[in-house]
Amino acid sequence: QDEGAHLVIRALQRLRRYGGDPKLAPSRRRTAEETLDALGREDTFDFLIHCLCHNPEVRESRERLLSLIAAFPGKIEAPLMRHLAGEGDAQARKVLGTALIRLGATATPVLTEYLSDSRWFVVRNVMVILGEIRDQQTTAQIVPLLNHEDLRVRRETLRALTKIGGRGAENNLIRILESDDGEMRRQAILSLGALKSTLALPALTELASRKENKGVSQEERKEAVIALGLIGSREALPCLAGILKQIGRAHV
Repeated sequence: QDEGAHLVIRALQRLRRYGGDPKLAPSRRRTAEETLDALGREDTFDFLIHCLCHNPEVRESRERLLSLIAAFPGKIEAPLMRHLAGEGDAQARKVLGTALIRLGATATPVLTEYLSDSRWFVVRNVMVILGEIRDQQTTAQIVPLLNHEDLRVRRETLRALTKIGGRGAENNLIRILESDDGEMRRQAILSLGALKSTLALPALTELASRKENKGVSQEERKEAVIALGLIGSREALPCLAGILKQIGRAHV
């Protein structure tokens, strides 16, 4: 059975190679491409995904198998996501996630369909993948998940926005600074620093300067100062100088 799997995979790889070989006659390349396209069916995809995740013999050539899966953009994303949503093995989920990340923006339409899934862990896993793909076109679809009922999803959504970046992500991270969720506020502060967000300068300087009894903890003030340092803008100098003076007076 394992030998049969190897033979099928080898045949698909050969078709893919022939289809892109400029040394072959155009008619042979076209025949190889058409054959490979015709084999791009649900049963073929299920077979490849099973081999990728659960066939120990094929696992040794996992990189080549991932490359083969990437030869079916626009077709294999839905089967990959279906398997990911129902997969119980953590290592297999990681491999399926890698396959979807390799497909890049072509996978985002299928991935975003699962953002409304009732299973928090499915949504969280999708968010991890979207964060790695870093397609700014998905920002608007990701943002509502900042209000997801599960904290683990909210955290991963914030991380994804940080990885995706762009003005849309920055604006939404800045809005979190006014949230009642202290943990999310702190994560947003650190993320804005990592993004070197000049858009966040007014909000971060206000946080850094605010007194503890005004709804912000000492830890948050420290993190706001660190974020301002990471951004490295001259606009933050008066605020930072003022904080240094306060510290100096406190130690006199």
